[in-house]
Amino acid sequence: MRLRKLILAVIIILLGVCAVYWLVSPTDDSNPCGDGHCCLTPVEGNYETVFLQHYYQGISYWRNVEFEEARGEFRQALLLDRNFPGINQMIADSSLKLKEYDAAEAALNKEFELLGCLDSMTDAELQKYATSIRPVSRLREELSNIRAASLYHLACIYSFRKERLSALDALEAAIEAGFDENELTCPELEFIRTGRARI
Repeated sequence: MRLRKLILAVIIILLGVCAVYWLVSPTDDSNPCGDGHCCLTPVEGNYETVFLQHYYQGISYWRNVEFEEARGEFRQALLLDRNFPGINQMIADSSLKLKEYDAAEAALNKEFELLGCLDSMTDAELQKYATSIRPVSRLREELSNIRAASLYHLACIYSFRKERLSALDALEAAIEAGFDENELTCPELEFIRTGRARI
């Protein structure tokens, strides 16, 4: 039963990644990578100081329960570095707190796509996407934490939409990926907590 749920969670994630790829892929069927795989371009130039200002300001707003402002700062950081894992997850979390579930799901789909690309890289390839606050060793560690948090937020969205089985599958995948069961606090999970969900 657990294996079936895990397989379903993986399929859901892969479908989300495929949907995002289809939405953002060029319409002329050209592939800039030429090999059909994910194609990330390392950010060049001296952007990190400004990026970190937006990132940390977003964290500050988020901690102060100013989610609209937080999301704005995270979006500014994302404009500077689309390859920084966790930014889309923080946009999703802020959107979830603002009860903007479609925006949250769209950000999570982007996060899953990025995580899939980065997970498949060797440490040498990953070095191109490391930053001063996330060297390769830390970045590799954090990918699984970001995936777990993203799956948890996906469970919250599914629960809000009253998609009980999808919510439970995403929640189980989040916990298996390392999400702390003591942190299951989003109010949207009330639907599956109370047993009012219909199968």
